[in-house]
Amino acid sequence: SEKEEWDRSATAYQKAIDATNILYQASIFLNTQKVELSGAGGLFRKAAYARAKAGDLEVALVTVEQGRARSLSDALERDRKELDSLKRESPGLYNQYKKIVEEIKQIEIDERSSISSNISERPRLSQALLRRKSEAIRERFKEVISKIKSSSKQKDFLAQSHIEDIADAVQKNVPLVYIIPSHQGGLALIAHKVMSDNENIQFRIAPVWLDKLSDSSLEELLNSTDSIELGWLKAYRNRDK
Repeated sequence: SEKEEWDRSATAYQKAIDATNILYQASIFLNTQKVELSGAGGLFRKAAYARAKAGDLEVALVTVEQGRARSLSDALERDRKELDSLKRESPGLYNQYKKIVEEIKQIEIDERSSISSNISERPRLSQALLRRKSEAIRERFKEVISKIKSSSKQKDFLAQSHIEDIADAVQKNVPLVYIIPSHQGGLALIAHKVMSDNENIQFRIAPVWLDKLSDSSLEELLNSTDSIELGWLKAYRNRDK
């Protein structure tokens, strides 16, 4: 069915996101400013769109928020401060983290070396062996992160957004709107709070499908030099004037 196809797509995107998360977490220790995540923002959006199409709006919302938070300029600096805190408060866990990150970096070097080797040369490590070694190292990395988070002092180490965090950020009558363009069409996820029949405030997510909103059309709109601008865009451009 169509839902099953979107489920499969979302699962594939999530595996790719998991891989980029490991690269990101490793890059904090390696002081890599670029973080090798130039295409990660689009990956989060595609995953969110697929999740929404599969009917899982909560996961879609969390996914796009995690991508947004990752792209903030201060995110890397904030996470490095958490790493400094880990070094001070839990040096043993810090050393475990340092060791596994160095192993990740080495396996990346081996993978690149194998790919770039001349066909006539015998690769130092076979692709199959590299893949098994890479998977084992990344699983150990996840175990180290889990061990760090199980510590009472580091339970929020490199924490990502959850649905509860988004719900807490939403105020009554002040919704949050996430715009998700894709090559297959666009989507707006509206996170808002409403008053229920028994006068309790409930958190809701409303999808608005925007079939004509693609990456290219959104970029064209944002880069337009037309004299007529959207009110919010004009205000944003003039924010420092």
